[in-house]
Amino acid sequence: MPINQIGDASTVVVTFLANKVGKTGLTVTVDVYEVVSDVSWTKIITDGAASEIASGLYAYTIAPNLVDAKALYIVLFKTTDVTVTLKQIPTMWSIGNTWVENIDAVISDIPGFVWDETLLSHSNAGSVGLAMAQLLGIAGQNVKWSSMTFDDNHNMIGATITQYTDKTLVTSLRAWTVTASYDSSNGLLSYQLQEV
Repeated sequence: MPINQIGDASTVVVTFLANKVGKTGLTVTVDVYEVVSDVSWTKIITDGAASEIASGLYAYTIAPNLVDAKALYIVLFKTTDVTVTLKQIPTMWSIGNTWVENIDAVISDIPGFVWDETLLSHSNAGSVGLAMAQLLGIAGQNVKWSSMTFDDNHNMIGATITQYTDKTLVTSLRAWTVTASYDSSNGLLSYQLQEV
């Protein structure tokens, strides 16, 4: 089931088949139902026009202004063609779950909390990135961060840093684990680095 955020356009695609092959040239309409968590529902679109993509694929986009609640959006694709295997095909979007609503903020904050910049020289004063690069004597080339863990405020509290022989990141030279702690204002309190 696809997931999305409140206020984002949500496109769904289905395939109509006839004789086990995608059926083209159909007139396809959709009804869209917004089903909230208490299982009450509202029909928000009646007989909306779906677009044919190709090879029996048909799409419909729920407009951003209609994606306005934490809900399950059920899209029922319909055709009156009698040659298709199914004349009605339902599909759905899950919209507005808490973790989905916060995913952009969480992802966009990670580089700042780890390096204070994205894929540059890692030179922000006081940053974990600068401290690690100076301590390890590396400039960021052929280095991979993995197994990162974060606290509830999305601060990195643990990771593994591996330096490789070249940009293919296949043969490792050295590896370190790093742990960090932060104050209540998300300021870096301490970090520990240990070669493994």
